[in-house]
Amino acid sequence: MRRRAAERRAHRLAQLAQWFETFWWCRCDYNNIATYRCYHCGSRPPRRLRAEVRAMASGDTEAGLRG
Repeated sequence: MRRRAAERRAHRLAQLAQWFETFWWCRCDYNNIATYRCYHCGSRPPRRLRAEVRAMASGDTEAGLRG
């Protein structure tokens, strides 16, 4: 049972690390994590992150972080 809990914890930590890799600063100096638009001014993330953020918005990673 301990092994299964450790695997689950490692999986969740890996998902969290992936989520934080999508951290980006906006041109208005507002920091955003895994958002498709800036919460302050509404601009889009850098091109290198757009595909990752779009994939995360599908709900797969967010559901894993919550559950």
